[in-house]
Amino acid sequence: SGSFSADACVPVFARFVYMRNKATKQLTLTWLKEFSEKLIGAPILQFLHLFLGGIFAMVADPNAAIRQLALEFLQSVLPKLLVNNEDFEDGQQMKVDFDKILQSLVLTMEHPDPFV
Repeated sequence: SGSFSADACVPVFARFVYMRNKATKQLTLTWLKEFSEKLIGAPILQFLHLFLGGIFAMVADPNAAIRQLALEFLQSVLPKLLVNNEDFEDGQQMKVDFDKILQSLVLTMEHPDPFV
């Protein structure tokens, strides 16, 4: 019907974060960064727990372009977690699952590879 829904779209991109193909990683990171920067109310934060582990893995990617895109994404999205975002469409506060985000962080920190 020509309408866009972050609720339907962002989880699809979360699936592609974990793929090995360089071009897929670059495209996915580019789109996620655009969603993070351009969507009103930062709805991507609701889904951050779905792909944060994959983003951290990309920070250790052997390809410099992937590493740079992953760092740029993190730099654009993480400060928004500190801001009290509002969903401008229905006036309700957005739900960010910090427990799941922290679980992703702990799994990354416990990874046996020090570069992940």
